[in-house]
Amino acid sequence: EEYVRDWARKRTGLDCNFKVTFYPSRYAAEKGSILPVGDITSVIPDHEADVAVLEEPEHLNWYHHGARWTDKFNHVVGVMHTNYLDYARREDNGNMKEAVLRQPVAVLVLSVAVLLFARHINAWVCRIHCHKVIKLSDAVQPLPREDTMFVHGVSPAFLK
Repeated sequence: EEYVRDWARKRTGLDCNFKVTFYPSRYAAEKGSILPVGDITSVIPDHEADVAVLEEPEHLNWYHHGARWTDKFNHVVGVMHTNYLDYARREDNGNMKEAVLRQPVAVLVLSVAVLLFARHINAWVCRIHCHKVIKLSDAVQPLPREDTMFVHGVSPAFLK
């Protein structure tokens, strides 16, 4: 926690007196992702639950079984930067263009259904668990209560 706050302070020049809380998780190789194990909201005591910033809110909440973040916290901001619909298109039978060109109609219908389901699940969990969603690009799907804050360029720190 101290390392993260110190890193943020050096990068931003701001006073970083926030608390960082780590949660139990596991690596899901089939998804190439780290997924929470159990109810993350239970890790944070109620008296400390003021503002939550959720990196990839749809991702964190695909398997969330606990309290709604918006019920536990006064304000919840989700930051979404991964185009999971594009990932879904890359899975077996997921690329709709390829399905149109090479697959039977049944596979095309299934591919479209999977992508629509993922789109609706992502929007649903963001609507339930976030007061505001910040997208870092419009390449990411439309989401409820979204604002897009374009982030361009490479940090000078990466060029050293």
